[in-house]
Amino acid sequence: MNRQRVMLWAGVSLVTGVVCLGIAESQFSEGRQAVSSVEAGRGLDGAPMVLVPAGPFTMGSHDGLPNERPEHTVTLDAYYIDRYEVTLGRYRKFLEEGKHDSPPTWDDEAAATVEDRPAIGMRWDSAIAYCR
Repeated sequence: MNRQRVMLWAGVSLVTGVVCLGIAESQFSEGRQAVSSVEAGRGLDGAPMVLVPAGPFTMGSHDGLPNERPEHTVTLDAYYIDRYEVTLGRYRKFLEEGKHDSPPTWDDEAAATVEDRPAIGMRWDSAIAYCR
């Protein structure tokens, strides 16, 4: 895979993870039904999740690009996040059940035959819908 494709895949996976993270956290704090599923170590889609404990980390770099400066400490609350990327199989099930449009790069054959590979190319609104 060339570097641009790897970066695109990583970005889409990160966006989906962050979107799901925010939605899972809001459901957790609001006491919805999703809490019991997340507490059991599984998301609503059955994907394994892990708890990231609260704490500080160093964000940025003194030597990085201007938008990475300054290096500073950020403290996050505890949150749950999927252990793995959203798979083609899980995303295909979402598309079928919710009558959602497929991403532009979607391949039905691949989704059916290699369903454990990461799903890529979803739109922002579709990623939010999946996480909900």
